[in-house]
Amino acid sequence: MDSVIRGDDPLERFTRAARCGFAGVEVVLKRTELRAAASAGPARLQAAAAASGLAVPALVLGEHNGGGLADPDATVRAAADEDVRRALDWAVELGAGVILVPFFLAGELTSPAHVERAAAALRALCPLAAERGVALCYEGTLPARQVRALAAAVDSDAFGVYFDLANPVPRGMDTVTELRALGELVRRVHLKEARIKGGDVAPGLGLVDFAGSAAALAELGYDDWLVLETPPAPDELVRRDLSFARTVFPLAGGEPWPRVGAPSGAIGDWDALAGALAARGYAAVLLDGTLVDACLADPGQIARGRAVLDAHDIAVAAVAGDRDPARCLGLATQLGTAVVTLCHPEALAELVPVAEQADAILALDGQRPGAAVALRDRFPSPHLQVVCDPERHVTARLLQHFEPNFVLARAAEGFDPDGPYAAWLRMHRPDLAIITSATL
Repeated sequence: MDSVIRGDDPLERFTRAARCGFAGVEVVLKRTELRAAASAGPARLQAAAAASGLAVPALVLGEHNGGGLADPDATVRAAADEDVRRALDWAVELGAGVILVPFFLAGELTSPAHVERAAAALRALCPLAAERGVALCYEGTLPARQVRALAAAVDSDAFGVYFDLANPVPRGMDTVTELRALGELVRRVHLKEARIKGGDVAPGLGLVDFAGSAAALAELGYDDWLVLETPPAPDELVRRDLSFARTVFPLAGGEPWPRVGAPSGAIGDWDALAGALAARGYAAVLLDGTLVDACLADPGQIARGRAVLDAHDIAVAAVAGDRDPARCLGLATQLGTAVVTLCHPEALAELVPVAEQADAILALDGQRPGAAVALRDRFPSPHLQVVCDPERHVTARLLQHFEPNFVLARAAEGFDPDGPYAAWLRMHRPDLAIITSATL
């Protein structure tokens, strides 16, 4: 979803989504966009999709949660109806095969009268959707048997269900049972996690049965989009959630692996750095030493550095932050990464709020597992994470324990892509840049 990926405009969000390894971006439409005369909205989204090479698999009418097609107020219902009609035109222009029509919060179907109004509205709208080759998909709180009754009342092949793997959990229902009961009605799937409420933790850390869900979708013959509705976060954390999805579901594509790099060390010239990395076939760099000092002293170095590295398809995986961690948090985001490594975490009480403000990530580097756990528990922020280090996380159990927290991986010079450490990274965290101890 476009709410998962940060960005000031569609082009930035689509570009960042492509860099994270996504194949498409689901767009949440605002009523003001739909109502704007001669709206440039579809054209801007088309341009962003074309520039990034991504698709728009669905559109979401999120404001219907404030009152939608089943509202007791006829004025609210009329506005929601107009939303759907306008969104159908957008869907055709963007090639989106689904419009998600949500029924949560003020729009929830809580009585037979609500259900009847929803059925009547969808019964009138589905023929228009069918003409355009678009499905109108219900998402809400009804159990599967009541959704099937709603589908029977609508009586259209253009009606479907947008199923969220996490939504049944807080309501005491079983995700797998609901999936199987909905069967062919499932047209799209949201992936998120739930411990107490939907989306409260990263995938794999809650109560959703992902393996069972994958098996149920396979039984149903589902072979369509899986859309992450995970917590909004810096790209490095979003990539982790996508990697998790790939461990459970048979998703196509994926980022090139491995992305190996090295510290910049004593090199003080951007062209020399790019040349040294390219000569080794490296695609990433941990910026430290001389060039960090240069960027902190002269902000003009930042744009030059990005231009040179981008020209060689080399990414800044992280900035070594121990020299001046507070300033490095701002520097990192300007260099295209959120990660600042930290070997000396004495000032975390002051630095974690700075990282949160900068939308950056402090990555504990070289800490023993027990110390890393203690610090993570003391500062429970998504902006405090861990560097994966084979000298520290030497067992499969430790690797699995810290898996959701890794934002960067270290390796010895001469990284072996066929070794057991590499096998674990490839299976569980192929998104991580691997920084070797090589001296450039």
